[in-house]
Amino acid sequence: MSNVHIEIGVEGRRPDPPTPAEPVTMCTIEQLEIFIADPVTPLVTKHLAAAYLFCCYEVMRVEQAKSCWIDAIRDDEFIEGYVFLDKNLKRDKMQPRPWWAPLYGITGSKLYFETLMTSLKRVKDTYYIFRAYESPDGSVKYATGLLPISLLQTNRLMKSLQEILRMACGFSVTQSQAYTLHSPRHFLPGVAAARGEPGTCRCEIGRWSQSVAQLPSLHPEVNMIRRQRTRAATLPYLYAKNHATERPLAILTRQMQALRIYYVKCEPGNLPAFGGLKNLTVFAKTKGPHED
Repeated sequence: MSNVHIEIGVEGRRPDPPTPAEPVTMCTIEQLEIFIADPVTPLVTKHLAAAYLFCCYEVMRVEQAKSCWIDAIRDDEFIEGYVFLDKNLKRDKMQPRPWWAPLYGITGSKLYFETLMTSLKRVKDTYYIFRAYESPDGSVKYATGLLPISLLQTNRLMKSLQEILRMACGFSVTQSQAYTLHSPRHFLPGVAAARGEPGTCRCEIGRWSQSVAQLPSLHPEVNMIRRQRTRAATLPYLYAKNHATERPLAILTRQMQALRIYYVKCEPGNLPAFGGLKNLTVFAKTKGPHED
């Protein structure tokens, strides 16, 4: 039988690999923090910008922010919480996992977190981060107020966040559309890669397989999840130490220290508009605990 040429475009062909999401840059993070601090920024836009920053610092896909909760503040330095269901190709293996985030952003302010908590105060069940809003035309620009429900519709959530990036960072429509709901998850892993952190440390930041976050001993109990639904926007400031979490917290601390030092050296407003992570190579890792 002679060779048969099959056209590339035939139905059933294996799809092209997905285009990676545009990673959030240091400049974007800075502009969002400044945007929140501006007293003339409206409530709805402040809330969405703060929630977006939260996803960047927590290394969370925006979709996961629809089902997560904030549990504690540790040592006035870290935020601790859980996602209800982590990502896993095998659905039966999806389960709640812990996460950790820096309380203070790259500018040295914790206003992003305080803004987020203030905007979630009157929510009945605080197991989501993005609140829906009222708007006569559906836009963030003309939003009139927040609603006590989650912003669940994925397409609207993505368009809302892209609009926030245009308002806070001056992006064009085309530039903002490069950022997807997965973009915030790339920020701190990108910082760690630029600093030369080994794969095992980057794994801790992303909470991937073999990381501390995957330990069965750290899975929240079902009763804890039920209890969370009754806590209704209260935030216990717990300072209990957990030896197992020292490793991911040490690794997270290194990334944030490098970012804050670089931010000060660049002076406010002078961060590269795009990219910039390569400049963090000067803050290469030094000998210390949990660097293997």
